[in-house]
Amino acid sequence: MRLENPLQIKQSTGIKRLKNDKIDSRDIALHAYRFQDKAKCFHLPDKVLKSSTPFRD
Repeated sequence: MRLENPLQIKQSTGIKRLKNDKIDSRDIALHAYRFQDKAKCFHLPDKVLKSSTPFRD
């Protein structure tokens, strides 16, 4: 898993006139590709995963 500051993604994409989910997902993917050399992986401890409860309807 990788965590990224949303402000960094917004600043790296520049000014946008349109905003929707398709454009946002493309911008996130481009940001992840462009800065993959600076990526830091995030690992949840097993203790946290075991203690979390699943979502319920």
